Amino acid sequence: MSSNILILDDHPIIILSLTHYLSRELPQFNILTSSCHQEAIDILNRDSISLLIMDLKLSNTEVDLDKILTFISTVRSTHSENLKIIVFSMISKAFIINKIMPNIDGFFNKSDDISMLKTAIQSVQNGDLYFSPSVKDVFFNNLIARNNGNTFDLTRRELDVLSNLEKGHSNQEIAEILFISPHTVDNHRTNLLKKTSSRNTAELISFCYKNGVLN
Repeated sequence: MSSNILILDDHPIIILSLTHYLSRELPQFNILTSSCHQEAIDILNRDSISLLIMDLKLSNTEVDLDKILTFISTVRSTHSENLKIIVFSMISKAFIINKIMPNIDGFFNKSDDISMLKTAIQSVQNGDLYFSPSVKDVFFNNLIARNNGNTFDLTRRELDVLSNLEKGHSNQEIAEILFISPHTVDNHRTNLLKKTSSRNTAELISFCYKNGVLN
């Protein structure tokens, strides 16, 4: 059975270009489109969507970060955790990406070569995070930190666990928040400690603040 990709963008030319490209390069997907948050939610409630590609700036207005975060939170809380979200936007303000990053799987800059979008989609479908080469210099420290010359990558679920650890939640509380088992939470915490060479949660949080993973 084919999977569905939903494009959320209010620029007809962008929607047409994306639809044409995705239909050609990823014919196994059905392409659906929406031009506003409510229409996107209606489609998500109606159809089984495996990937949401969304712009941050709709209706030629300034980015409403609270509205975007509410929309993403709603989508995450009411739909399968298998749903992947790629932001497809020209927005390049670090503080915006810092806020939305824990809840998205990728960021693709509209100024990038469209041929790279296939790579981005394949990456997030495989459970990895993807950030465009053009924005890595700005946002890379939120995804990759360096400790004694060793590079580590954090998955979206590890970032979810990290965010809740920073808030002081216990493994049991995090498990209930993320709808996973306490054992899975502990595995993610262990991986975080290994990747950051931290001895405990306090060192982990301190390291992540120092290296820009948390802010």
